[in-house]
Amino acid sequence: MVSWGWQPPTPLQGSFLAYPEGRPLQAYYEWMGTDDPSAFLTVPAAIEFQRQHGWPTVRQACHELLQTASQQILALSDLPPLTPADAGWWVQMRALPLPPCDPAQVQARLWREWRVEVPCFNWEGRPLIRVSVQAYNAPADIERLMAGLRAVL
Repeated sequence: MVSWGWQPPTPLQGSFLAYPEGRPLQAYYEWMGTDDPSAFLTVPAAIEFQRQHGWPTVRQACHELLQTASQQILALSDLPPLTPADAGWWVQMRALPLPPCDPAQVQARLWREWRVEVPCFNWEGRPLIRVSVQAYNAPADIERLMAGLRAVL
């Protein structure tokens, strides 16, 4: 996010490169302008919401649904996972390898043809998909993702 900090009132110290105009890159991120405390103020309501809705159970159900998706994506790609299946490595979001492809095209087609919104990208020359499962997701969402991946890949 770029805000007022792009040209600080006092010179910055550090090893960040500068644009040709001499403005340091890090200045773009130093100060975001007017403070917005709304996110911090919602924390008590979010904690109460999770308490009322048995969030440990919801989180476990999301993890199990993602485990199912992970197994299916790994079987489709026939590639090893980037991380162990252990919940200590991931709970509700996981990056998984895709077979050789154009990840931007995979992502665009998944949205356009299947209405599945999921980031696909290259990381260190490897195409990946990042699947995130939330409380509103159901097995049917994973089935649609998998149908789309099978069609697109």
